[in-house]
Amino acid sequence: MGLLATVALVAPGSPSSVSNASAVPVGQNAAAGTVRVTATVDGRVTSARAATATDRAKAAAESTRRPFAGPRPAAATVSDPTAGVASTAITAPAPNAVGDLTVFRNTAVPTSGNTSTVSEPSTDQSGKDIFQTSNWTSQYSHNNGATWTSLNPFTIFGAGFCCDQVTIKDTGRSRQFWLLQYGDHLTLASSATTNLATWCTYTLTPQAILGRPAGEQFDYNDLAVGTRFLYLTSNLFSAAGSFTGTAFVRFNLDNLAACQAAGFNQVVRTDLFTLKVADGSTDIAYAASTNLDAGTGTTLRILTWPENSTVVTTTNKTIAAFTYMSNGTGNCASANGVVNNWCQRTDSRISGAARGDGKIRFSFNVRQTGTARPFPYTRMETFRESDLALLANQDLFGTTVAHLYVSLAPDRRGHIGYVDTFGGGTGTNSFFPGVLLGLVDDFAPNFPGSTSFAVFGSGAGCLNPDGLRRWGDYNTARGGDTGAGSWTVTSWIRTTNTNVGCGTATPVSIRNIVFGRGRDQASYLRFYNK
Repeated sequence: MGLLATVALVAPGSPSSVSNASAVPVGQNAAAGTVRVTATVDGRVTSARAATATDRAKAAAESTRRPFAGPRPAAATVSDPTAGVASTAITAPAPNAVGDLTVFRNTAVPTSGNTSTVSEPSTDQSGKDIFQTSNWTSQYSHNNGATWTSLNPFTIFGAGFCCDQVTIKDTGRSRQFWLLQYGDHLTLASSATTNLATWCTYTLTPQAILGRPAGEQFDYNDLAVGTRFLYLTSNLFSAAGSFTGTAFVRFNLDNLAACQAAGFNQVVRTDLFTLKVADGSTDIAYAASTNLDAGTGTTLRILTWPENSTVVTTTNKTIAAFTYMSNGTGNCASANGVVNNWCQRTDSRISGAARGDGKIRFSFNVRQTGTARPFPYTRMETFRESDLALLANQDLFGTTVAHLYVSLAPDRRGHIGYVDTFGGGTGTNSFFPGVLLGLVDDFAPNFPGSTSFAVFGSGAGCLNPDGLRRWGDYNTARGGDTGAGSWTVTSWIRTTNTNVGCGTATPVSIRNIVFGRGRDQASYLRFYNK
């Protein structure tokens, strides 16, 4: 079992007021800006005890508090948020709606019974090697999903595991990174993509790496890989649960890959809530936030961080107005009451971000707006990378179902694959939350592109202790290694519709799916099964 690593302090970045475009130096110290590594950990499931009822109870109590709610925007004043927005409606869900979008593999991941009603899955794949996480499980496969080996997140890196696992690979260094949330810290782990059973670990606290006050904690974490750096974003909350800022940290990838003490830079921002770095960023990291514009839903804030600089530049971009969704305002229930309102505990933070084909794309959930958009939906904002000019405001919406939690990823050609969760229903129809796949590429260049309703669910949201119905908080999409178009994505469905509390172990199906165009199936078979 790994010991908690010590972390050297680094001076915190100073928050500043942000105008249309501004540059903010990050906190960094060449001598002190390093994270120390623990000894290598043997994480084989045979050497770890099983998760106990006490483990699961503690994780359930912690995870039902998360994600913490951010600053609540003022009441929106938008009269017609869909005016001037290029949109495509998706009407009746039907499997295999678009024949050219081809599912190459659709695997139900074994979970050893440790599955929460809020599953939050994450994955990545390198050839036939796959790593997969969800609440409260983790698995790897070395034969493209034919068989899986389980790891125990409750015990592999010490006690106190909660939730919010994220994983991503660094193709150039053949390393898999795994981030886990604990009550008072994060553990960042690194393994060879061909191993996935043995990890070196780094322990991260807001106090140690950001110089934050005692009791402050991370929440809603994410990872992205650049050319030289691994990027971590996370919200910060006081011990009492009040939002205090958003962290943007980058770690030296060469250090992490070699399991060495890792140099890093960081900045903390108090003027925005929830950053997400675009998947596919290389020498410049692009991140964005939808908040804080008083709830009018007219501004996206984009941060750019060149890898050869310690300066983060912020640009405010005016976008087509949307109605910001905060906790308690979304309605994803079916009209006949069969499907409950599974998206009550959902907001408009950025859920998808991708760079490719000379464009930067960010997506987020949007509240329903009457007959034009009867269910919550997803907005995509597309910018030209060279000058961040806004190219398109586009929506993925349904007249019969909601579309939420879109995760985006580019392939090597810059085409975009995505996964979302749909569900709802009008009239006598009802659709439990299920899995939609989508492609935006040369065949279908305008979002939502080509789509397929790939997996249909059999149960709706759980009841959170705050009285709101809830689904998972994110899906995950990752682009393939090869020049051919392929994406590995993960999402989940409930397999029963029992009325349970969030955090309760319940029957679910975690799906690990590879898809692309039919033209690329031969390449998939060659590279993913060799």
